[in-house]
Parts: sequence; C-alpha cells; structure tokens
Amino acid sequence: ITLYLAGRPLVARTVLWNLDLPGVTTPATVEFVRSLGKRNVKICLDTSHILMAKESLGDIVAGIADEVGMVCLSVPKQDVYGQCFNAHDPVAGSRWETEVKALATVASTVAPDAPLCLNAVYRDWDEIYSDIKRILPA
Repeated sequence: ITLYLAGRPLVARTVLWNLDLPGVTTPATVEFVRSLGKRNVKICLDTSHILMAKESLGDIVAGIADEVGMVCLSVPKQDVYGQCFNAHDPVAGSRWETEVKALATVASTVAPDAPLCLNAVYRDWDEIYSDIKRILPA
C-alpha cells in the first residue's frame, strides 16, 4: 500500500466545511513526507493546486524524484475577481493548457515511474480524449 499526499496551498476558510485550517504548500508537503522516512508515502503533484498557488514546479521537483509517486492533471477555475478555486476542470481549452503540458513533461522527466492521472471532472469521453491528445507527447 502506498499513500499519496498532495499540497493544499490555499487557506481552507474558503471551504465552508473546513473553516480556518491553514493551507499547506507543495514544498512543505515534500518536507513532511521526507520527515516520515517511509518508502510507501509519496508526493502527489497536483497541477490544479500548483497553478492556484502559483508555485514553480521546476523549484519543487529539484531533488525530489524519489518522493514523487503520482501526478494529478486538472486545472482550477478563476472567478471574475481573479481568485482561483479547485474545480478539477479539464485541461484542454483552458487558459492553463500550455502550463499543464509543461508540468506533466517536467514531472515525467524527473520521476518517469510516476503515473500521470487525469484528475478532472469530465462530461464525456470526448473531453477525456481531448486532454489525452493535448497532454501526452505525439
């Protein structure tokens, strides 16, 4: 059994059921996983969380190949005030399509054994296929 932890970069008071809990950045999650010293606890790099927090995947993945266990691919939504929330939207056609493809490429290079997981809420198979075509190399 392997457990995967993802950073939760935003303060959770925006979520009614989770008031006033602090957010946890991806680098802080990496440090927590390292402190456990357990081979079956890995990092899940969540592109939606990384984009919402404006974290740099290049900075995050430097030296953490052994800790990366999975990469979840989806994008957040952004409201009219520029605030992001984790909607698990499809990547294809989003304003973050290029960034997610780059994040997936970097993560696959650093941790080639880590699976890429489509983590969006899709309406149909066409949306899934669109994400596959846009994210995976030709």
